[in-house]
Amino acid sequence: MGTLDELSQAGEFTPAAATEILLVFRVQTHRFGIRVGAVEKVVPILEISDLPGAPGVIAGVFSFHGAVVPVLDLQLRMGGRTSAPSLDAQLLIVQTPSRQLAILADEVLDIFAVPAHRIVASETLVAGAGVVMDVAAAPDGLIFIQDADALLMNAEEIRLASALPQASA
Repeated sequence: MGTLDELSQAGEFTPAAATEILLVFRVQTHRFGIRVGAVEKVVPILEISDLPGAPGVIAGVFSFHGAVVPVLDLQLRMGGRTSAPSLDAQLLIVQTPSRQLAILADEVLDIFAVPAHRIVASETLVAGAGVVMDVAAAPDGLIFIQDADALLMNAEEIRLASALPQASA
């Protein structure tokens, strides 16, 4: 695995060799990836306001070009954030089937091309893995691939939909 430039220079970047192009980011000690096509923009962390009634994985909301955008904190999904995000944190703006959503990232690492033989469906590893769609094995560790179409579970989506009108008021 490597960056697109590294793979291209080494002659390893072909459509057959790299089936998934991922934006890889870090949340505390874990690396996550999301398909590049799902990411609209990466922005520096902005002021995040609390959203009463939101599901526990939502850190709050912020205003992005006049729209109220919820912020998903994957660390909260993994058992709780032990510290506030740093001032260097970034927000990955993605479009889900129902709304624009921001993913809180401690650091955006790079864009990687991942060969298909290095990707395993999460369901084959852990039944009911939920929002982690696939896991990529990289030489330096695992990348948990997020599915932009399933970042929130159904119950979380319903709670968020009921809480958001309060933020717009």
